[in-house]
Amino acid sequence: HEWGVREPQSLREHNDEAYWRELRRGMERADSERYIARLVESSGKLVLLSKLLPKLKEDGHRVLLFSQFTKMLDLIEDLVEARGWGYERLDGAIGGKERQQAIDRFSDPMSGSFLFMLSTRAGGV
Repeated sequence: HEWGVREPQSLREHNDEAYWRELRRGMERADSERYIARLVESSGKLVLLSKLLPKLKEDGHRVLLFSQFTKMLDLIEDLVEARGWGYERLDGAIGGKERQQAIDRFSDPMSGSFLFMLSTRAGGV
């Protein structure tokens, strides 16, 4: 089946809520994967990031990524979440206390944050 869920084997299974839940999760995964593939294909910057970031992560690097456009950070955030990478984000919508907490989390050597996304318009950055 195209969503990674087998066809129901019986009428009983066909009416089973668990089957439909599994099918829905498979469809959501497939939709999410299609969205990310299209997102990456739509932008040369995202093509480059989708190739470069896994290599940097694999080599143990941590990344600071700056953008003037918060919408671009939104799109990169979608990619990063889909890949399951830990990240922090700092833009104009983040308050002072939250800013420092994000910086502290990223700076912690034991942090799971691989990427810190910053808007050049965050103010004070």
